[in-house]
Amino acid sequence: MQNFWNFIGSQRFKTAVLVASSVAVATFFVGALYLFRPADNEPDVQLIDMEMRKQIRDFASVVKTGMYIKNFELFDITGDHFIAGLVVWFEFLTDEVMLETIQNFSFINGKILEKSSGDICINGPTMLVKFDLRVDFKSQLNYYRYPFDDHRISLVMTNNAVAPNELYFTVDNSSFSMASDVYTSNWEVLEFDTAWGYTNLNLDSRDKEKKMLRPVVAYSINFAKSSMRQIIIIFVPLFIALLFGLLTFLMSLSNAYDRVRMSVSALTALLSYRFIIDRMMPTVGYLTTTDLIYVLYLLLLLGIFILQIVLSLYTEPGKGIPSDKAESLSKIHNVLYLFFSAIFVAYSAYVLMW
Repeated sequence: MQNFWNFIGSQRFKTAVLVASSVAVATFFVGALYLFRPADNEPDVQLIDMEMRKQIRDFASVVKTGMYIKNFELFDITGDHFIAGLVVWFEFLTDEVMLETIQNFSFINGKILEKSSGDICINGPTMLVKFDLRVDFKSQLNYYRYPFDDHRISLVMTNNAVAPNELYFTVDNSSFSMASDVYTSNWEVLEFDTAWGYTNLNLDSRDKEKKMLRPVVAYSINFAKSSMRQIIIIFVPLFIALLFGLLTFLMSLSNAYDRVRMSVSALTALLSYRFIIDRMMPTVGYLTTTDLIYVLYLLLLLGIFILQIVLSLYTEPGKGIPSDKAESLSKIHNVLYLFFSAIFVAYSAYVLMW
């Protein structure tokens, strides 16, 4: 048994634990960056199923539509604010749908800043009309995993002048595209997606008959973070501060002054860096991954600081320590080192990977 305590108390073992913990947590950080896990809600689009088709039967006109993104004048994912230059087109039968009806389209989560009069092309009974737009919109993004967040940015188009039993939109994924030179900062486009159907506005929760149905089509783009810059800026200083705290366990128990001084410095650095982190984070009312990691590191450093303060009361310079008490204190010190290291790795894995 004594060999076991000597082993976990050796400098070689403690150093190996520190290196292994650091490598494991660094691996979790890299893994979290490459996992695509958007937390954003999908657009509220109810598909036109067989029951809905029976209701509208052959009375509803079908309008094909599509969208092309020319540029982003403003692309601010952290602030959930976008201004885009678009081309939106509609194709329909002229004997079923009037152009004036089509021109009443709008965006549920955006505002049209500019709209052209429409470029019209008639081919027999079919009309193709294209509109050049500038749209200011928000996508109600979720920043729970910040800065490891991936996002699904959606723009939902509707027409408040008609109901789905009069007219509804259809769209194919091939009808939604973006210019190859569009600048999206540190974000990589993964996938384009579309959905069409209708939205149901329940005007009275006690009366299901009081509702308003509107045709909608949702255009969504999946974005993944393509840069580690923010992750490095935020977490490397936090990691270094915690590393200094864990290094106090590698010092001798008789070196009380240096252990306390290093734990105080690490705790002070972590508290001070919080003001810098807040400037980079989105303004939200819930805890993000950054907050959870920061709180963990703060609690660990606070626990290390209190532990070193308490141990310093028994290991003051010039104060003799009985051998049995010194051995007990050393065992407690070593066990708590393993405990703090295990919490550091396990909680980081939980927050980052699940």
